[in-house]
Amino acid sequence: MFKNEGVTVWGVTSQTEDRAAIQALVGKLDLHYPILLDEGEKLYGEYGLFTFPATMIIDQEGKYVHEYASYSTDFQETIVNEVKVLLGMMTEEDSKKASAKHEIVQQTPEEKEAERNLQMAKVLLKRGFGTKALPKLEAALTLNPALLEARLLSGEVYLEDEQFDKAREQFEKVFETDPNSNDARVGIASVYIAEGKLDDAEAQLQKAITLNPDPALALYRLGQVYEKKGDVQKAMETYRSALERLLKKNGK
Repeated sequence: MFKNEGVTVWGVTSQTEDRAAIQALVGKLDLHYPILLDEGEKLYGEYGLFTFPATMIIDQEGKYVHEYASYSTDFQETIVNEVKVLLGMMTEEDSKKASAKHEIVQQTPEEKEAERNLQMAKVLLKRGFGTKALPKLEAALTLNPALLEARLLSGEVYLEDEQFDKAREQFEKVFETDPNSNDARVGIASVYIAEGKLDDAEAQLQKAITLNPDPALALYRLGQVYEKKGDVQKAMETYRSALERLLKKNGK
């Protein structure tokens, strides 16, 4: 749209380990702009970004003037209008009027701070710092108890730390809000496995596999159940299915 207006587009990814996978994704999505590799998420840190994905607009003087966090139905219109304002093709007033047409639920300051803590926790978890991520997750839940992603991640950290009662509590609270959460179901099954309640774990995982369009983790956990029960053949078959699903998901 702005090909002749001097507008340049770059994509940035922090997933720099597998460059072949990045090239494959570029081809799959038919992208026609350069993809820059953000080693160690330095760019995200310099600009203070916590939400992934994020779209940034930098003006003609190199100033960072706009950020669109995540993705929603008004994404394209919002970005296009912001660029038009910078190019003098649209007034700021008209851009605001266009944005006002969309019904956007405004976050409270507490919800925004909770989201910020969640995103910080996710970065820490990605880097393997579960113990440092947990206080961020707890802070997020104190500010916004309805933040289910923070509950799920807290449950996983507690599970890894063998605090099974706390892990179960978090997964069950997710179920109270979302009875169909397969992530919570797999989490509770993982607690059952750790406690040796293999039949209970198997029942939860069978249901998760049936309802989940991406059951790789549930299949892996089910393989663990069969292995602990001594059914090596079933365990191997289930592990193989989990691996096949995972490879298919990653396009391999």
